[in-house]
Parts: sequence; structure tokens; C-alpha cells
Amino acid sequence: MRRRPIPCRIVGPLVWIAFMSVLPPGPARADDDLPPLAVLGYGCWVQDLAVAAADSVPSRLYPLGLSPRDALVQGSPERLASLTRELRAREHALTDAWDASSFKTEASALAAARAYRDVGQYELALRWYAIAQQAAGLPLPTGQLAHEMFATAVLSGDSLRIDERCRDLLAAGDLADNEGAAIVAYRHYLARNDRPNLRRLLAQASAQPERLTPELLFWQSYCLVAEGRRAETVPLLLRLVSGAQSAAGLAGWQRIWVVRALPDGLYMADRDGAAAILYGMLAVQPTGEAPLWASYQLANFALRDGDYAGAAALYRRSAGAAPVAAWQLRAVALAGSAEQLVGVGKGVVRHDDALDSRP
Repeated sequence: MRRRPIPCRIVGPLVWIAFMSVLPPGPARADDDLPPLAVLGYGCWVQDLAVAAADSVPSRLYPLGLSPRDALVQGSPERLASLTRELRAREHALTDAWDASSFKTEASALAAARAYRDVGQYELALRWYAIAQQAAGLPLPTGQLAHEMFATAVLSGDSLRIDERCRDLLAAGDLADNEGAAIVAYRHYLARNDRPNLRRLLAQASAQPERLTPELLFWQSYCLVAEGRRAETVPLLLRLVSGAQSAAGLAGWQRIWVVRALPDGLYMADRDGAAAILYGMLAVQPTGEAPLWASYQLANFALRDGDYAGAAALYRRSAGAAPVAAWQLRAVALAGSAEQLVGVGKGVVRHDDALDSRP
């Protein structure tokens, strides 16, 4: 089931007032080159954080993308028994030559493939998927067929079958037409730490950025971060938050990741002014870890710019009531250091005033 579109309830002036109230002064505000549409779009995403955090129950399970009820067939004795009866009848019919051709249509072959897949007979399932591809007259599997074949290969654990599916996916060219298969490929290669194949997929997607759907934009960005290439995610994530295409299909955890990853990418790309603006918008949100992280990054800007009192306050905010993450524990220590620098600054001022008062 598709999720509702991300709501946008932000009026332009209110957005600027909210994030400028926490943005530290100094160079961090300079050189803003973000398009207004991206700023407003990002504001819509951060406003949706509470809803995204509550959206923790998966609606589609990897690798098939089915609902939990449809995916977990083997946990239902009734459905398993029904599938077993269907497969037994099909196999008996196939022993008669006159009846075999009726099972070679695309629809019947797909039904057989899915039935074998759902009872764990993945090799037989892949054979029937190949028959369905042949019946459809396709030189390469595409669309839903490509997705199901790649997912079934992953379920089988057969590296040769997975490599076959990867070759077909890359040979097909257009990842948007094979979105489901591409997402399975991203996730499989990332989980298996198969860097050579992951980089091949990243290169294929990089050659067609305008064709990438919101889901592909997310997984391309997510895998680029895993590769340590954060700066390359910036144009992709800006497209995603600008709202040219609906991102309603992204899960809650994915939307939370995006609102944190975009300013991080800008920061790593040496676009500090743009990063500070988005961190400021994120930091004013009332719930979740992402606003605390944004406060931590703003504190780093303030410390760098010599605003020690502002840095100390932001570090205290980012640590939260019960700091647990490593960066939160560091924030506690940095808050103490910033407060000491404030004291040193006051001492210097008093010393200078004393010198100025000498006759």
C-alpha cells in the first residue's frame, strides 16, 4: 500500500524565522547557494519527522517487496497446503504431453514460478520465471518480472543466479524501468559488502541521473554514503526534497535519513553556508535524534566562529537528557570546553579593562 504524500505546511517567511533563530552568526551564514524550492521542500520533509518516526512498521519486506502477510507464506499452514495442492496438480498435468502446452503461457508460468517460490523451491521457481520471460517474448526480463527473478535469486543464495540477474539488469540499461530489481541489487550488494558489483550499479545509475525515481535516488545516495562519497549525494538529495516527484513510497526511516544526510553532504562538499541553513531548519524540530544531531553540527559552526557561549548552549541541547551516542558524549565534553573558553574570554576582557583604567 502506498503511503500518503509528505504534507507541506510551511509558509516561506515562517521557515526563515524558524531556522534563522538558531543559526549561529558569522561565516556559516555566508555563500548560501541553495535554490528556494529546495529550501522549502526540505522544510516540508523536516515538518514530517514526527510522522516518519511513527512509521516504523514495515509495509514491504525485502527482497520481494510484498506485504508481511503475502511474504510470510511459510508461516501459514493453510496457504502452504493450498499451494502444495496446486503444485501437485500442475506437475501431474505436465506429465501428459497434450496438456503441457497449457502451462507455458506467460500467466500460467508466472503462477507456477510464484507458487514454487513461496514454498521455498527457488531453482524450480527460476526455471518457470524463464519460461514466463520466453512466453512474453522478452530478450531480457523487465519490470515486475525482473524484480521477482532477482529477488528469487537472492532468496536462493546462489551466487551464479544472482550474477546472471545482475548482468541482465545492467544490460537492460534503464534502471527506472527495472526499479524493483535495482533496489534489490543495491540492498543485496550493500548487505554482502560486494563492492565491485555495487560500484558497477552506482556507475550505471550515475550515467542516468534524470531517470532515477525517488526510491532509486534514495538508494543511490545511501550506497554512495556507504562508499564514503557523501558530496556526490547532494544533487540527488536536492532533487528528492525539491518535490518534482512524489516520495510517498519511502519508509519513515528513509525519510529521516534523507533530512540528516542532505546537510551532511553539503557540509562534506564544503558548502558550509547551505549546510548551516538546513541544519538550522532541522534543529528546531521538537522530536527525534536528527534535530539533536543538527544542533551538534551548529555548535561546531559556532565554536569555529568564536561564539563560545552559543556553542556551549547548542552542545548542551544536542547531548539531550540522556546522551548515549558517541557524538552526544563528545558534545558534553565540548560544552564544558566551550564554557571554559567563555570564562577565559571574560577574564581577558576584565584584564583589558584594568589596563585601560591605569593612569
